[in-house]
Amino acid sequence: MTHMYAISGISDAASIDQVKKALEGVQGVTAVLVQVELPQAKVTMSSHIQTSVLAAAVKQAGNYDLSDWLPHRH
Repeated sequence: MTHMYAISGISDAASIDQVKKALEGVQGVTAVLVQVELPQAKVTMSSHIQTSVLAAAVKQAGNYDLSDWLPHRH
């Protein structure tokens, strides 16, 4: 399963790498794509992982916050 998350605090390649490595370190995460343009993370996992678990991993990596991604509605 794949979920999208909003990420705040990323601004360059180094911060993207830190967030990516933090998410990849969570048990059950199988793939991660982090984009600074939106900013968001696409996380693929073998089974559901609570957002709070992913947020804690990202917070531990630096001054980053992760939350559920909600697309803008027009």
